[in-house]
Amino acid sequence: MLPGILFDRLNVWLFGYISFRVAMAALTAFALALWWGGPTIRWLRAHRVRERATATDAPDLAKLAEAQGKDRTPTMGGSFLVAALLVSTCLWARLDNLYVVLGIFLTAGFAAVGFVDDFRKLTQPESPGLTMRAKMVGLSVVALAALAMLVAYARETGRGSLLDLHPPFLK
Repeated sequence: MLPGILFDRLNVWLFGYISFRVAMAALTAFALALWWGGPTIRWLRAHRVRERATATDAPDLAKLAEAQGKDRTPTMGGSFLVAALLVSTCLWARLDNLYVVLGIFLTAGFAAVGFVDDFRKLTQPESPGLTMRAKMVGLSVVALAALAMLVAYARETGRGSLLDLHPPFLK
C-alpha cells in the first residue's frame, strides 16, 4: 500500500527498493509490538486471562509448565505480535504480489487456529482447547486453501510454471 503510493505515484525511488521496505517493515512491526504489547499484557493480567498449565494433552508437560510458573503467564499475548506483523506487512509490502497475499492469508489463518484453541481453553471450563486432530485439520484447511488459491491463480493467468517443483540438489 505505502510503497505503491510513494513509489508509483510520487516517484520516490527509495520506496522501490525491497531492502528499504523490509527494513522499514521490521522497524514498523517492532514499534507496533512495543506500543501495543504493554497495554495488551496489562489488560490480560487485569482481567486474569491466564494460561491453565494443566489444560494439555501431555501430563508431563503440564507438570513442567506448572513448576515453571506458566500458570501465572497471560495467555493470548501473542495476538499483538501477529497484529503488528500483519499491519506492518500490509503497510510496506506490495499487495499486488501473490506470494505476499498468500503469506498474509497463511499467517492470519494459522493465528486464527491458535486463537480458537486459546479461546476454548478460556471460555469452556476444564477444556484442554482444540484436540491435536482438530488443530491439524484447521491448519491443513488453511494450507490447502492457500494452495488452492495458488493453483487457481496459476491457471487463470496461464502461468503454470508457478506450480513447478524445484527440489534442492537436483538438476
